[in-house]
Amino acid sequence: MISRTSLILTRLQPAQARIGLILLEIEVRKARLQFVRIRQDVTKIEALFRALENEALSIIKGSGSPAASISQQKDVEPGLALFADVHFLLNCLDKVDILIRMLESLLPTNQKLMLVRASHANTLKEWNDFRNHLEHIDERVRRGVSDLGNLGNDLFTFDGKALDIGPACQKEFGDIFSETLTALENP
Repeated sequence: MISRTSLILTRLQPAQARIGLILLEIEVRKARLQFVRIRQDVTKIEALFRALENEALSIIKGSGSPAASISQQKDVEPGLALFADVHFLLNCLDKVDILIRMLESLLPTNQKLMLVRASHANTLKEWNDFRNHLEHIDERVRRGVSDLGNLGNDLFTFDGKALDIGPACQKEFGDIFSETLTALENP
């Protein structure tokens, strides 16, 4: 089966626009992978918390031993993986915006492409802002930010602001890519 992107590539000019579209599809695939990884990370963390809760209950009831506790055996890997996966997702989401802007500059007569980006401008800026926070976390620490990234109920928070990185974000991300392809198919 020939992909939608492959069909567009056969007609897209100049060559730099074809390369831009290939890079865009790569970023989309990477982001999709990150959405899956984040859900897996959350599942692992939830399982760890359930195990810790059960451990605490067994210690309280007198049937568990604090010396061989789960909390002493577990490390920070699930939380670190989640933070890394969120950071990489934000990099991918931001790169999508950069590549769409690149396509706009290479295809200046494609008004539909400009409309796609304009209609999602707030979301694209929000993704960039959150990526920027993580990219420059050292500067944020110096200025006294206390919330350096938490995730709950599909919301990633940083410095008192929240970003949905759950199914709603994934849907909008898919919409942006689909609308971009449509704009390239029918300029």
